[in-house]
Amino acid sequence: RHTVFVGGGGGAATVVPHLAQTMGHKFYIAKNAPVISTIGVALAMIRDVVERVIPNPTTEDISKIKKEAAALAIKNGAVPETVEVQIEIDPQTSKVTAIAMGSNEVQTTNLLLNCDEEEARKLAAGSIRGAKPEEVKTLAQTDAFYVFGCEMNGKQQVRLVDHRGFIKVQVGDGIAAICKAADWKATVEGMWKQQLAYKTDTVLTPDVFLCVGGKVLDFSNTVSLEQLEIIMESEFLDIEPQEEVLLVVSRTELN
Repeated sequence: RHTVFVGGGGGAATVVPHLAQTMGHKFYIAKNAPVISTIGVALAMIRDVVERVIPNPTTEDISKIKKEAAALAIKNGAVPETVEVQIEIDPQTSKVTAIAMGSNEVQTTNLLLNCDEEEARKLAAGSIRGAKPEEVKTLAQTDAFYVFGCEMNGKQQVRLVDHRGFIKVQVGDGIAAICKAADWKATVEGMWKQQLAYKTDTVLTPDVFLCVGGKVLDFSNTVSLEQLEIIMESEFLDIEPQEEVLLVVSRTELN
């Protein structure tokens, strides 16, 4: 329901509007759409994956495999400060997967001007079906991000917009909070319990997003609070206790 179709390529102006109308989604055609494939090659992300079988992984194990994946991405051309590593743990096979993604030198060029809060609010409202900018409230703000919320059908739509005008996270039933790095565990535990959902005899764990500096880290694949804390703890090893971090936690939507 949150999907917006973006058209690129020579046939985009013909195919995308019809498809969006048929499926009931918003759409727009990218600037310079006919040559978008060439632009995409120049701006391609660099992605590397490292997998290890580690029974009962510790924070030290997670930190080690993250550094290995990040080093591999940097070796293949990613700019170090753009590299983000996502950790996935399969408890059945004890397989730990580190997925590193980073930008190349061309993509790190700042091609857009910073947008202010009101411009970001309009972008957030445009991504929420039926919402007006004046109905969208600012939930939190950091040097790199705005977090907006809008009540729709008893749920809080949440949008995380960076200062360049990109919507980084969009969820249909979420909450947001800013805390000191030293207090992250207590804050995460409280938000996790608040956003747990239940369906018959199944517990549906929430999706968690951590914003540190200008990075957004996605922890939506974790299956328990214990596993989440082990993975997240590795992110705080090099962060000063008084540094502020932003958290967005989304309840799993029930069908």
